[in-house]
Amino acid sequence: GGTILEPVHEGYGLFVTDNVPAFAIDDDYMYWWEYPLISGTQTSYLYIQSRQEGAEPLLLAESDDVASRDAGYRMWPQTEVAFHQGNVIWSIPNASGDAVEVWLYRSDTGEKTLLDSSPAEDGFGATMQVALGDRVAVWSRTENLETLDDPDNEWGETDRYGDVFCYDLKSEKISNLSQGYNLLGPVIAGDYLIMTELIQDRAIGPEELWVYDLAQGEWKYRIDTDLPPFAGHEVSFGHPIVLDDNHIGLDAWGMGAPYALPVLDLETGEVHATTNINAH
Repeated sequence: GGTILEPVHEGYGLFVTDNVPAFAIDDDYMYWWEYPLISGTQTSYLYIQSRQEGAEPLLLAESDDVASRDAGYRMWPQTEVAFHQGNVIWSIPNASGDAVEVWLYRSDTGEKTLLDSSPAEDGFGATMQVALGDRVAVWSRTENLETLDDPDNEWGETDRYGDVFCYDLKSEKISNLSQGYNLLGPVIAGDYLIMTELIQDRAIGPEELWVYDLAQGEWKYRIDTDLPPFAGHEVSFGHPIVLDDNHIGLDAWGMGAPYALPVLDLETGEVHATTNINAH
């Protein structure tokens, strides 16, 4: 036994939010984004470390509280970092806080590449969410266009539009997979990219799940929330639960009680009901 992974800085912790950890361990590498537990400390740090004996942590990025707030970002990462087979992709405000950027680190070359940048104006920056697979890096860019002028709009909702981009790790070419839709929370399972669409006039959250076939290069189908056991409930899709390269569990917000997890077959698009064998 013993500690496998711990923060570099004293008084720091490993970040987890919405059940999505900003750290991971695989056969060859450890990755983590650490943030301060000490009041008044301003900076969080992103690291990668080889699991070979004697290897030291390599600092990839740091996020300053002031720049984050200038760019309209929260101080700490949410799902804006992903790790896979020695590669890391993340989104972060730049040092001056006037843009939000997407970066990729590849352990095979030891290089960092700036993939995308979006200006942050008047405290509103783009939401940039990321995912990594065997062959591609993917990110969504959802722009804040205009704050709604509504005195009852206490949450400061915005009119938004979005793009989804794909970077081929072999050819190093960037393609646009989608334009004009609020597609959020990219997740890659095998050859499939899974995203949820946020409908502007829906208060609760994403109501459609979209599936893109990375091998075929096309969007395959959409799944809405009109599924057992969600029928009759006002729910929205949460973060997909990857079971294997061909199956995900469909998490939902708003059920208010435990439910049997529906499982989506990514190849066929069929949703299967599950049964708790221990239920009485």
